[in-house]
Amino acid sequence: MKHVHAKSLLAAAALCAAGCTSVSTFDYEGARGTMIRVSPNGGAKSVAVMPFMDQRGAFTGDHRYNDRGSYWLGWIPFMPSGYEVKNSPEKSDGFITLERFHVHPQEDFAAAAAASLRRSGLFARVSQANDAAQAQADYVFRGRIKLATYEGDIWSCCITYGFAPLLWAVGVPYATSYNTLSVEFELIERATGNKVWGYAYDGSDYLNHWIYQPRVGEDVSLFAALLKEAMNGAVVNMAQTVPGLAR
Repeated sequence: MKHVHAKSLLAAAALCAAGCTSVSTFDYEGARGTMIRVSPNGGAKSVAVMPFMDQRGAFTGDHRYNDRGSYWLGWIPFMPSGYEVKNSPEKSDGFITLERFHVHPQEDFAAAAAASLRRSGLFARVSQANDAAQAQADYVFRGRIKLATYEGDIWSCCITYGFAPLLWAVGVPYATSYNTLSVEFELIERATGNKVWGYAYDGSDYLNHWIYQPRVGEDVSLFAALLKEAMNGAVVNMAQTVPGLAR
């Protein structure tokens, strides 16, 4: 293992439920929230969804895969927590309660967008294609991933991991997982190549882990919920601003 996992930093009793070898997957269908429908009669046009473009850029981190921070920081007095920030979480390991996040953002996010567009009722047909030349559709839907960042904090409460378990035992969360997502969408008229619509989304959410309810494997579960929220907003905006879609 490339660095010490959170479980090995703390008392075994505190993190006995944390799965050091567990893997979490990107579950869009099962994520919190519903995919909205804005056109009950269905649209007249077709759309092809492209693989998302990954524009997260290069970050300089303390570890490979652009990680920053260290869970070891929680052993330092007066530090509120030990933490790690993962700018490419699908390439990293050692989260709070799991070891790896199995997701292919470019393909999995595109499949999620296609599912939301089918549910929306805005289009007569929704397909996926690898590039615009293969897209047999009236419109091409493109997405750009600007940020998909994970941060995990293990709370030392400024008294180090040596004493923080006393607070965890009475109900203070021992850790918090934060998911941040920034994406942009655009709709291209295939015949002309003109951009007819665009939408940007920035969102974040978090969940707490307790020693009595560690929420194993949920560290990265909010990425799917955030993308669903982004697509719901995009669908509503598209219906309101693109002529001839909603009926």
